[in-house]
Order: sequence, then structure tokens, then C-alpha cells
Amino acid sequence: TVDKSSETLWLASDIEVDRDLEMVSGIFDLDSCYVTLGTDYGTLTGEDSTTYIMASDSGEIIKVLTWDAPNSAKPGNMWGEITSTQNLGLTTVKRGHVAHTIGSQTAIERYYSVEPTNNTDLEATVKFYYLNHELNTLTESTLDMYRLGDDDEWVHCFTNSKDDSDNYVEVIGQNSLTVFTLGKGLLKINAKALLAGAYDSAGLMTDDLRSGSLLPTAEPYAGLGFPHGGTEAVYDGVFDRTSDDAVVDWILLELRDKDDKSIVVATRAALLQKDGDIVDMDGTSSVTFDAAADDYYLVVQHRNHLGIVSASAISISETATTYDFTTTLTNTLGEGNGILDLGDGYYALYSGDADGSGQVQNTDISPILTIIGTAGYLSGDLDMNGQVQNSDIQNQLQPYIGKGEQY
Repeated sequence: TVDKSSETLWLASDIEVDRDLEMVSGIFDLDSCYVTLGTDYGTLTGEDSTTYIMASDSGEIIKVLTWDAPNSAKPGNMWGEITSTQNLGLTTVKRGHVAHTIGSQTAIERYYSVEPTNNTDLEATVKFYYLNHELNTLTESTLDMYRLGDDDEWVHCFTNSKDDSDNYVEVIGQNSLTVFTLGKGLLKINAKALLAGAYDSAGLMTDDLRSGSLLPTAEPYAGLGFPHGGTEAVYDGVFDRTSDDAVVDWILLELRDKDDKSIVVATRAALLQKDGDIVDMDGTSSVTFDAAADDYYLVVQHRNHLGIVSASAISISETATTYDFTTTLTNTLGEGNGILDLGDGYYALYSGDADGSGQVQNTDISPILTIIGTAGYLSGDLDMNGQVQNSDIQNQLQPYIGKGEQY
């Protein structure tokens, strides 16, 4: 029992606690020592915003247990929660309070390390709880979870849910468990756009490339010569989704300088869904950018359609910004010169830029003619049905000759 209402209790050596470690009042500083909770009964109780355990150095709380398909399991009541349908076997869980460095940023003063014997194909949910005094000057509403990757680099996790009042951030779909912490979130954008070539009706596109298993699982833009150095890869199962969330194709988003839109500040390959939503690799989350919060021109590029750019620079921060190119003509720079009026209240990127020059010209026809009759994931497939046909030229290129990107 820790009951030190007026002073901090410092731990001078490692200890083992077979039953409850009860926090009644005060602060318990582990310093550089370790508290090991008993396998069967060892738990923490009584921690809150004023009575808590911390570590001014490398000290940790440790719990070793056997986990079979944990369901919202809270090892040792250390304020972390794990769910998985898999048997994890003998598992070591640690809680520490060193603030890790994530790129140029510093994380909060808490982390969890989870080391199971079985650590593959877990599809685990991780719920990370924290206390306000651990925020380390970070703004609570901008927190995202990060995991330590195989190369000892911190990897951003897509947030499933978070609650500033209950002090948690939750992520899902973790195929393995490792070290987790919370840090400042990335910039987020919820953009929406349509492609004329794949357009069907009522604001929806066809998903023939997906249903025909023709979509690549990794981003295609770097290999096509676009200014993008990313390595994005889609999460397992995302291409299996149907209805309005079915993926139509890969898209490329750019953030461009607010004073000079010829300057590309950051790029992300993302996934375009049937209803025009542009999402990140998990198929649901806002698209994230590792850049400073600021005003940016937002550009949407596609491998055989003309790119579009926002009518003005927009504010983009760690709180998701929404921008819709599909229903408001004035949201696109150049208006009718920059985006196609589909005639039913929706707007779409012009198709026909088969050679990726930024213009639809007669010269776009030649590379298509050489592959007429070919099936696959091809730039000449302007209507995106998985085949290169004369109709691609007649319906999706020739009507738009002379159109060009407005940036």
C-alpha cells in the first residue's frame, strides 16, 4: 500500500508484489527500479489523476501471464487493454514512463511493451490509457498511437476511437504486438473526388478493377513517374469490401505550398472508394501527412485523369479537414476548365490523360492504340473496366481534347 499524501515515495530497489499494489494517496516514483506483479493475483489499484505511479528514470511495472484469446484484457490493471482471437501464450507486459522520441517530436510520458510468445496474425485491438499529467505538453485532442517497428522506427497507427474524457486512444488490426506510445498526430484530410472514366451515376463510380482483382496492393505512382517516394501498401481485406466503400483505384494526394502551388510539400498515395471518399490504407481512416500544420493547396492526381487543385489554400491540421470536389464547382481552381460537370449535380476529374502529361491531347491516342484489346491494370484503360478498347478513346479521351491541369 502506498499512502504518502504529502511526499513522493521513491523506490530504491526492485520488488515483487504477489497481490494488490494499492495506491491510497501520493505519488510512487519507480526511478530506475522494477515492480514485478505476481502472475496469479498481482494488480494495481487506486490509481487516478492525483494518486499514481510514475518513473523519473527507466523504471517499469512488469506482468508476466499466459493469454488465451484475450478479450478486453487488462494485464495487472496497468491501464492498457488487449483483445485478440488468437492465443498469445506466455506474454510479458511492461509499463514505463520514459517519453520516447518520434521523429522530431516527443511522445507522452507513458508506453506499453507487449511481448507474446505467439506474435503473428493477431489482428489485435490495443486500447491505450493515460493520465493527464503524462501529456508532456502535447494537446490531448491531437494524440495518435505509434508502434515500434521491426527496424526500431516508430510507425503511425490508424486511430479506431479515442476519448479525451476517458483518456484513451484505441487502434485495431495489429497483426503483432510491440512497444506502443502516444504522440502528436499527423495531419489529416477527408477528401472526396470522382473520376469521369469510372463514373456510373448518382455520385457513384464502378469498381471493375477491384472486382476483377486487377488493383495492385502497393501504390503505383512512384513507378509511373509521379513525384512520390512513398511505399504505401493496402491492408489485408480492404479490397474485399463491396458497396459504396469498395475501392475504385489508387489516387495521389499532394499538399502544395500556400504561396506557390508549384511547390509540392508532401504526397500520399491513397484509396478512392465508389462514392468518392479518399481513405488511407486501412480503408476507413482519414489520409495522413507527415508535415507541419498550415494552409495548403490540396491536389488530387490520378494516373490517367487530369489532376485537380483546391480553389484556394485550406487549413490542414491534426484534426481532420474535409474537402469535397464532387458537388461544388467553385471548390476546384479553374472551375469548368479544371473539372468536368457531369450534368447531374456532380463533378469529376477529366479522363483522357493517358500519357500523364497534364493535358488531354491527340498524342494521348497513340499509346492506347498500341495496346487495344489488352486487359489489365493499364493507363490506356480510361473507363477503368479492365480492358483497353476503342471506346476508351471515343468516349473518354476525344471529348476532352484541349483540356489541361490548372496548376
